[in-house]
This record gives sequence, C-alpha cells and structure tokens, in this order.
Amino acid sequence: MAIFSDLIAELEKSFKIKAAQNIKDNAVGLGLEDGSVINIEQFPEGEAVHMHYDLGSIPLDIRPLILMSLMATHTCGIATQGCYFGFEAQQESLLLFRSLPMRGLPAEVFAELVEHFVRQTQHWRSALPELYENARRQATIEQAPTHDDMLRI
Repeated sequence: MAIFSDLIAELEKSFKIKAAQNIKDNAVGLGLEDGSVINIEQFPEGEAVHMHYDLGSIPLDIRPLILMSLMATHTCGIATQGCYFGFEAQQESLLLFRSLPMRGLPAEVFAELVEHFVRQTQHWRSALPELYENARRQATIEQAPTHDDMLRI
C-alpha cells in the first residue's frame, strides 16, 4: 500500500511546489496559481485518498435547478471523468471531489490523477457561470404566466 507522505512528496516533485501540510490530520492543501486550494486527505483507515475543491456557493434562487443539473451531469462520474459533485450544507458550498484507492497506487500515477483533478476544477469553475445563467433563464420561463394562467385573471 502506498504511504501518504510518499504520495505527497511525489506530488511536490512533479508540480515543483510545496504543499501546505497538516500531517497530524493526514491532510494537505495544494495551492493553485489563483490562490485557491485543493484539499487532499487520507481516509482514517489509510486505504483511500480523498481530494476536494470548493467551487463556491450556489445562488439560493437557482440552487434546486443547479443541483438537479449537476447530479444529472455526473451520473456515474462519466461527464466529470471520475469526479463527483457534492454539497456542503454548513458552508452552503458546491464541492468537486474524487476518491482514489491507495492500494497499489504508484506515486507517479497519483501525481497524474491530481493534475487531472486540477483540470476538472478549472473546467467547472469556468463552466458554472454559464450554467447559473441558463438556470436563471429557465427559472424565469417557469415563473412566467402561461396562457391558462392569463385566462383565469
């Protein structure tokens, strides 16, 4: 089984960065160029690594539409290439995450998978504004009075 500290060392070597480490909790923060952070943590059992990224809050007025759309988008992780969306209720934040088994995970492959995850965060960060705009348009259409509503007035 891979050792978490070895995986992080390979990550630092591959990206030529220094991850902010909190070894006590078996977690690190990988700082991106824009100042945001990807959190990488080892599950307590030590058998998996979990990566997550906070994509920010979802506007309350379109939250149900956005969550339904994202859940449909990531069915089985196909459109998100193995990543999944989640919602952190306390922070009211949309998360992108991915879990990787540590058993038999070469450090070089781990670094490639983290790089892939970084690309997914960039993709979804750039795609969300359009998704929000489309949801607002759909919400406006759904709230517009129909012909039957007008006849009842």
